Amino acid sequence: MKELLLKNMENLLADGADDKTSEAQFALFKEIRKQQFKLAENYLQGKNGKTQNVQAAYDWFVESARMGYAPAQHMVAEFKKKVEDYEQMIYWYTLSAEQDTEGEESYSLARLHRNGVLVPQDHAMALKWFKRVLEISPKDATEGVVPKILFTFDMEDTQSPPVQDGHIYSCNSGLPFSYISLGLHSRAMRKFEAENPATDEQIKWLAFGAMLPTRNFESSRTLAFLESEAEVKKGLRESWGIHSAADAHKTASYLCAAEGHTPIADEIYKNVILNSQHFFSNEHACEHLKNNTLPTVFKKYFLDIHDLGVDGDLLPTENIINAIAEIHANSGAFSEYSSAAEAMKNIAEFEENVEVHKAEYMKGMYSYIVNEMHKRISPYSKASVWLTAELGYDSDGLRQIPTLAAWDYGRVAYIVRTSVKAGYMSEESAWTFLQKAAEAAAATYSSWREYLAAYILGRALGYKNNSADWFQHTFRYLLEDSQSPFNMVEIEWGGKSNV
Repeated sequence: MKELLLKNMENLLADGADDKTSEAQFALFKEIRKQQFKLAENYLQGKNGKTQNVQAAYDWFVESARMGYAPAQHMVAEFKKKVEDYEQMIYWYTLSAEQDTEGEESYSLARLHRNGVLVPQDHAMALKWFKRVLEISPKDATEGVVPKILFTFDMEDTQSPPVQDGHIYSCNSGLPFSYISLGLHSRAMRKFEAENPATDEQIKWLAFGAMLPTRNFESSRTLAFLESEAEVKKGLRESWGIHSAADAHKTASYLCAAEGHTPIADEIYKNVILNSQHFFSNEHACEHLKNNTLPTVFKKYFLDIHDLGVDGDLLPTENIINAIAEIHANSGAFSEYSSAAEAMKNIAEFEENVEVHKAEYMKGMYSYIVNEMHKRISPYSKASVWLTAELGYDSDGLRQIPTLAAWDYGRVAYIVRTSVKAGYMSEESAWTFLQKAAEAAAATYSSWREYLAAYILGRALGYKNNSADWFQHTFRYLLEDSQSPFNMVEIEWGGKSNV
């Protein structure tokens, strides 16, 4: 195929160089490199009659890349990255980025130069490619992360940026927590905080909500938010269902009162995880249901599964469970039949087996509920491993955590700060909510260590994912960095130290 394509190219070139021929030459040239790329993909994926052959795929990617095809140049760079030839990786990434029309390639190249992990750090090149993202994609000028990245550069000295200047996006890319510290302590960030001052007392309140802002490279020493108004409105709408001032105040109120998430999280944590591990066998689950001793949160799961809502006044008892089971069991008797006589006969036969069907249904129902709750609490196990390794919590220590309300208190800062940015809340109201959440948290816990542990467990149960995986560098920064919000304020803790 390669020889045929090149032969066609040679024949065309030999025909002359008028405008019409030049257009045809260029069209054929583009088609050749495109077909080379497709052939490389076929070899790489083993499809369209080609046996998977990585070397053949690489060779054809190179052929296409040499003819200037950007996707092929990107793939050659990926191959070079795998074999740790980083100089060639940058070379091919750069060629590909020079043809970038959407900004993604330029952004990736800028991050490589900015991080200095695989290649020597080059702030000037990073700045060049980050700026190109804005040129290619104007929407990033107000909505993307690039403006926040550029915020950390010292524009007057891009060749030798200050030591304090750090990488903004490191908290989401698996880099050491020190990068987060560098970014948050940049001169630009300090200037931003000075332009949007908070009192010492207010900075203490903000510290209790430092987890989410820190992960998103937002200061925890000011009420102001770097994120654009459009982005915060999108986040409030999609993640919180907040579309108005009324929504924002309602959400902040129940978080401050630890009413939104804490009751269910605490019930799972104290009644099930810490004290009832044996519950997760079908035998014990059935006994709980039959004896009406199932923890409330499990009953709510039962109601939700059957589309009955989660009204606390309608929690299932044995009679309700039996009634639903019997309705379900009898439903199999009513189908379409050719005659009324046939239908009556079927119903009569079915009634003899109702108890059998009901028992089978209830057994399946118990298993389903137990499995669902397994899924609900499984992230807790992963989070507790991190707490054991990083914070030294053993099972007895975890048992002494008074409540998981930290997960509610910790989210107040994000809600009120973004609501102010979105125009849904006044600064005065925001400070009132922040003070209320901070005072409740300080009165409940005995240290930042305990507060953070409760936050991690609460997030694991509330979001059904392992917070430690997503936030581990942020957590480490907050606990260990001397300039982190946790270590720059003095808190009078009211909780009893148990560990």
